[in-house]
Amino acid sequence: MTHPRDLIQVHGNIVFGEDGAPQSISDVDEILEIDETPIDIDVVDLKNCAVLKPLTPLLSKVTFDRDTWLYQADGPFDILLFAQTRTEIEAQLYDELEMLWSEYAKVDPSVLTQDAQQLRVDLLKVFEEVKNAK
Repeated sequence: MTHPRDLIQVHGNIVFGEDGAPQSISDVDEILEIDETPIDIDVVDLKNCAVLKPLTPLLSKVTFDRDTWLYQADGPFDILLFAQTRTEIEAQLYDELEMLWSEYAKVDPSVLTQDAQQLRVDLLKVFEEVKNAK
């Protein structure tokens, strides 16, 4: 098992040697620790002055691929996402959940395919929509 600080992402200009190892790094603008802890999905902001709250704890597994240097999130509802940073993967996950809610949970089920109707049922079982007091 690696120590959390053993693996970092460096954003800058990196020169690699023939062996694939970094030879020099310059113009570094960001250094990030690799964070593979699961994403605890707590509140999903909706664009209509409401939020989604999970009725039970909801997590998304996060891994970092050391070959591609990409984060991967395996979320609920068969969501599979990739991004360069942990911040990006979290934003993508919340955007995807917001889209699924608006495109499936909030529409008339008669216009959905059978699989989409099941997704709608699953979304409605997992989340409750709460109006914001903005």
